[in-house]
Formats: sequence, C-alpha cells, structure tokens
Amino acid sequence: MHSTPEPGTLTTIQLPPPVDDHGTSVFVALKRRRTTRDIGSTALPQQVLANLLWAACGVNRRTGPFGVPGRTAASASNSQEIDLYVALKDGAYLYDAAANLLKPIIAGDLRTAALTPGQRAVSTDAPVQLIYVADLQRLIHTQGFQEPGLKDPEVQKSYYYVDTGLIAGNVYLFAAAHGLAAWFHNCDKAGPCPAPQIAEGAAGALRSVHRLSRQGKRRGGTMNLSGNTVLITGGASGIGYAMAEAFLDAGSTVVICGRNSQRLLEARAKHPELHTRVCDVSREEDRQQLLEWASTHVPSLNVLVNNAGVQRDIDFTHGIEEFAAGENEIRINLESPIILCGLFVPLLTRNKDAAIINISSGLGFVPAARMPVYSATKAGMHAFSMALRHQLSKVGVKVFEIVPPTVDTGLNASGRAKRQDFRANLAPKEFVSAVMRGLEKDTLEIGYGMTAGLVGASRADLDKRFQEMNSRI
Repeated sequence: MHSTPEPGTLTTIQLPPPVDDHGTSVFVALKRRRTTRDIGSTALPQQVLANLLWAACGVNRRTGPFGVPGRTAASASNSQEIDLYVALKDGAYLYDAAANLLKPIIAGDLRTAALTPGQRAVSTDAPVQLIYVADLQRLIHTQGFQEPGLKDPEVQKSYYYVDTGLIAGNVYLFAAAHGLAAWFHNCDKAGPCPAPQIAEGAAGALRSVHRLSRQGKRRGGTMNLSGNTVLITGGASGIGYAMAEAFLDAGSTVVICGRNSQRLLEARAKHPELHTRVCDVSREEDRQQLLEWASTHVPSLNVLVNNAGVQRDIDFTHGIEEFAAGENEIRINLESPIILCGLFVPLLTRNKDAAIINISSGLGFVPAARMPVYSATKAGMHAFSMALRHQLSKVGVKVFEIVPPTVDTGLNASGRAKRQDFRANLAPKEFVSAVMRGLEKDTLEIGYGMTAGLVGASRADLDKRFQEMNSRI
C-alpha cells in the first residue's frame, strides 16, 4: 500500500527562462527517439528542467488563437485543457507555463504511486515524473470555436487523448535531442496519480506521461470552497454577484454589501440564504460600521473579496474638470480596499483558512488611455496584492488576485454608450466559473482568456499590447 503524503511546506519554484542550447536537429532527434526503461536517479539541472517543460507545453507566443497565449503543443480550439504536474522527490508541483514556475501542490514523494506493481520493478527513484491531467471544463468553456463536440463526453476523449499525445511527443523529442530517454506508460488506476519520470546522463531516463481527467479530483493544499464565511463588496451585481452565487453553491456562507439597497433586496429574494448589508465602502464611517457588524453577526468570517469598483472615461487634455466632476476612482477602487484589508485582517486571522481576494483588471497590466485613472488604480491593486501577500504569509492569510478581461457587466455604462453600447462576449458567471477553479487550485494570480497571457508577461510584451490596444483610440 502507498501512504498519502501530508501537505508540507513546499515553496514556489521560479524556473529560469528557457534558452536555446543549440541541440541536435529535429531530424536527428526523430532518428534517436525510442522508449527505454533504464532509469537513473541523477537530478536534472534546473535549466534542463525548465527547457523540458517549455518544450512540452510552454508559452511560445503571448498572443495565440482567440487571444489566448500560444503553446508549443496544439490543443482543441486552443483550450489548453491539459495541465502538466511535476512530481519531484520532495513533492508534486503544477507547471504554470505563463509565469514559468512550478506551483506547490502537495509535499511528499508521489513517484512510486504512479506505477503499477509490475512497473515498480523497473524504477521508483527517477528524479522527475510528469503527470498529464485533463481539465474538461476548459473544453466546455473554451475561448475558441464553440464546437458541439466540446461538450460531448465521448468526443472530449478524442480531444484530450490527442492533445496529451502532442505534449508527450514534444517530451519524447526533447529527451532524444538531449540524451535522455522516454517511457510513455499507463498508471496504477488504484493509486493517487499517474506519472512519468525524468533523469539525466548515460544512466538517466525520462519517463513520459499518462492522461487522467481532473473532474472530481481534489489535491492536498488547495483552497476549500465550502465551509467558508465570505464577505463580498459590490456583491449585488456583476462579478461580485456571480462570485456570491458560486460560493453559495459550493456550500459557504456569503455576505454581500453594496450601495444599492434595491439590488441587495433583489439578490436576497433570489437567494434567501444571503446576508446583505447596505454599505458605501468609500466612506470611512460605513467601513467601520461594516467591520463592527461583521464581528458581531459573522465572527467566523475568513474570506474578504474586494470587488467594489467604478470605471470612468476621463480625458486629461481638457484639464482636471472631467476627473473632478464624477466619482473618485482612486478612493473607491484603491484606497477603500486597502483600508478594508487593514481593518479586517485581525478578524480574518482569528479564523481558519483565511484569505483575501482582490479584483484587479487586465487594464492594470496594459492600461487603456481612455480610462487612465481606472487603469492606474488597478495597477495599484496588483502591486498592493503582491506586497500584502508577502506580509500576510507570516500570519497565515492567503492573498489572491483576480485579473478579469472585459466582462459583460454594468461597469462604465456611460463610456460603453459612447462606443455603440459595447458589450463583452463574456458573462460574469462563465468568468467566475474559471475563477473558482483557479481558487480551488490555489492559483494566487488568476487571469482568463486575454489576461491569462498578461500575468507574468515581459515588459516588452506589455508595451507591445499597450500600443496595439491604444492605437485604435
């Protein structure tokens, strides 16, 4: 029997950028490609590991089909439904291709657990194993062509079988080009996971992957979406309301607050289990009263979602008049959530599994010239979230940042009216569905569609996107 490792203290591994090592040609690599089970235990240098993972399914262009970053391995409608897990001696990690890092999943040596009893006679100590996991929700909610087959379980198999094979083929070629060896094998279906192994040198080898659907699977160390007490600012509409419904569906207690009492009543009528509170988070008195109310009525509060925000078109070529004439985006979008975090941290730290979820924006990475103040406040939220995450890690509070693309909400209605009543082709519920999957996997910065390529993008890439977007204005 295999014991299941307990979550430990793994840390994120930032991989070095992939580099061209001027290896052998593709033709020679194809001639060398073969399967071998002669597996050594010598560790791969981190640069070789980084190059291998990039070759498998790394980001090779920031903007691919349908606005999603392109990968070295193709996938159906660029859905990128295959996650690549990396099992090392100390634990299992998730390869984040966009950020080029390994995110810790669970501590402990899982490598043997991937093998059937007969396979364990071959090798159990190869230093790296690759595990392919298919996320079917990415096929169902693809950003690409909405093919009917993407929602058919039998057709889905053909897609993720092929897409897994494409990644495995890249792994095989990299191994052959670098003197490694590959073994694509099945797994112990009764065990916790399947995996490939990787090693280097004459006695080293690379064991490639088997596929496994992630539906219904949970990993140790991830965020539990049920059993929380969640406070969502601006929770009566848009992304905030969709998050409230998602947390309710997951089995959490949810409080929403906002300025519009009618919307709060409508939300409560649809979901009687919701707790509601009229509150203008830009007002100091309201913030203090919200904290006092929460401490008394929901003392188990362990998740704060800073979602309330406003967006305005402001043209500074006319001076300060437009800025001064409307709502203060700096106060609402940046100052208020910063103060709320400070107010609520003492309450959060008294409860288990505490987290703060800040909603920023893709415009915080690539600003829109027509919305300069909004863009600046969201850039500020990104910086604040990074700094706060570092600080609060000392007291056990996780800090997540959600980076939405353009979502079909009521945000900046007047600005959208100037643009022929523009409406985004992304519903809040669809976006939040992806957000919840990211939270469940403990992804600390969660982008979607176009913004998935912005998180971790280089300065040069961001500057290019800025010019492309604002050249139309």
